[in-house]
Amino acid sequence: MRAESVKPEVIIIGCGPAGISAAIQLKRQGIECITVFERGVPGGLLRNANLVENYPGFPNGISGKNLSGLFVSHFTGLSIPLKNEEIISVAADGKGYSLESRTGRRYRCDFLIVATGTDPVCPNIEIPEKAISKKIFFEVADIPRPENSRVCIAGGGDCAFDYALSLVRKGAYVHIMIRSDTDRTFDLLRERVRRTGKISVRYSERLENIEEKDNGILVHSENASARKAEIYDYILFAIGRKPSKPVYEFDFEKERQNDTIYEIGDVKNGIFRQTSIAVANGIEVAMKINFKLRGM
Repeated sequence: MRAESVKPEVIIIGCGPAGISAAIQLKRQGIECITVFERGVPGGLLRNANLVENYPGFPNGISGKNLSGLFVSHFTGLSIPLKNEEIISVAADGKGYSLESRTGRRYRCDFLIVATGTDPVCPNIEIPEKAISKKIFFEVADIPRPENSRVCIAGGGDCAFDYALSLVRKGAYVHIMIRSDTDRTFDLLRERVRRTGKISVRYSERLENIEEKDNGILVHSENASARKAEIYDYILFAIGRKPSKPVYEFDFEKERQNDTIYEIGDVKNGIFRQTSIAVANGIEVAMKINFKLRGM
């Protein structure tokens, strides 16, 4: 039997796996006054994953794009309001929270769930701003036409290798540039990259600078023996992620003791950025809110 509906105002910032899971569980528990804010594309970073093989229920794996699509489809089927706005600051008023968006709009809620994920770490070089989102990218899902393109990926971790596999599957030719003499990925991904025969991996190669050209992006690099200048259609940076969150105009650690504000998913999980962990975070905090409302 469905529980009797209760009506607190709950705002979720972020419509990735963590935020979506929290929204689904809140709705299931009879909490109807939910609004989700998303500054970008619903589904989060999951849509970048080449193949998700550790999410239960998909023994043969599933692409991040397809799994993300299933999450978003489930969410939209519940008719939960979604606003395409970026929340930039949050203030506590003793009874709840006041939120301000980048457009200057203000919102209020009794419970706040922050599932804002991460932002990419930018390289320590000058980047031609006009080329961002045209020839320079930080997420593989944003590359518009990877077929038959030449792509340089800067980075040596799991994301760089996974992005390379995703691009090759779409018909691209990929070079992974790693500044150290070792990578930071695991054996399975490294072996899959090797087996494609279409991905070159160069170690101890340092990116010096990049220039936008009419025919692509000119990448200047250096290793122990030579300097190179090579033209690519795109350059993709995969050199790390950092938590992305609004400005808290209060002591977050003190405020969270009230059990009315929560950070979930990649924004708090550090290196443990896994879909299953984010989903568990979302369901857990939704249950905590339900228990608090019902005095349990």
